[in-house]
Amino acid sequence: MQKTIERYRSQTQVGKKRFEKQLARQGKVYNRPKGTKSPGSGRVIISVPSVLNVYGYDDEHNFIETVKFVERLKKNIKSDFTLDFYNTKDTKVAAMVFLFAAVDDLISEKNLTCKIRLSKEKSVNRLINATGIRKIGNESHNNAADIVNYHRLPVLKGVNEEYTEEVIDFIKFKIYKNKMEPEQEQVLGSAIIEAVENVGNHAYPDEANENRTWWMFTEVIAGQLFLTIYDKGIGMPKSILGHKWLPKALKSAYPDIYSNIIAKQKGGESIISTILRLASVSLNDIHLLNLAMSGDVSGTMAQGRGQGSKSIKSLVKENSNGRLWIVSNNAVYRLMQLKTADNKSGEIEPDIKKLPRFFPGTLIQWNIKIDDKSKHDNS
Repeated sequence: MQKTIERYRSQTQVGKKRFEKQLARQGKVYNRPKGTKSPGSGRVIISVPSVLNVYGYDDEHNFIETVKFVERLKKNIKSDFTLDFYNTKDTKVAAMVFLFAAVDDLISEKNLTCKIRLSKEKSVNRLINATGIRKIGNESHNNAADIVNYHRLPVLKGVNEEYTEEVIDFIKFKIYKNKMEPEQEQVLGSAIIEAVENVGNHAYPDEANENRTWWMFTEVIAGQLFLTIYDKGIGMPKSILGHKWLPKALKSAYPDIYSNIIAKQKGGESIISTILRLASVSLNDIHLLNLAMSGDVSGTMAQGRGQGSKSIKSLVKENSNGRLWIVSNNAVYRLMQLKTADNKSGEIEPDIKKLPRFFPGTLIQWNIKIDDKSKHDNS
């Protein structure tokens, strides 16, 4: 009987390896989403991918695996669980914020608990500890009164403009050590408030105010302050449909598409209604994301919130290593300074690509150079 069991196990293992090799030849990965249960605890153990990355620009494979992993996590977890980072070799800040939001929702909506198994890599563990993902569910995790007293900020979950003033004060006093120039503080504050206002005003059009949530993280890496904000709304491309400034922006950026749409306008139909009716066949998310970030075309558009972000763009422009990332729905937007032949900073150049997989909501990340005199050790 024992020999039979051992033979069965051997055959099963060989079969699994053969199956994994067959998938590998097809460019697929064997990764069951339900995880395994820890003996005697009933807790599900979920293995985190070896690389977490949601930029989706030059690393499509890991982008797909990261998004799929979070999708499976939200769909299949129904009991207390452990996120096993042991074999995770690399994770980006933006990806950790994306994962944090999913875990946060699982814990709050299903009343679950989450434990973390740390990685073999110190850099991964540093980010795990920095984001505070091990403390989700702790009542003191988000406490506005304590924010300025933190040495470093974990990921904050807010609604509308909640915590924005506290975050700005933290950056001013803890990171810049109260040496931030007034103009610099104004631009930074405007950038943060713009990003949060966009969530409240556009990301959740059909949700009550208390459900218009966002997650924000600030992190200092190599003398650069990175700010990341994520929401689970309808996505920036979809959020601009129906705005009064859209026809003028569309005509300016894509005159041929605009002309084709207007040619199909029905009698008595407004231009906005025509665009909405034909958007799915005439405009893709690359067009829409570019329109959202294309800047003001008229004074009327300047009054429309969410039309680009002049404050964020100006911060990127002032930083020779500045980058702005926006990942939303089916497109990724990257704004960065081009280098001249003598390796000096040149014009800022936006670039937009189609994502290989749908990304839920909108993630925005940008970075600011910290002056040497106010550099804050956040390692």
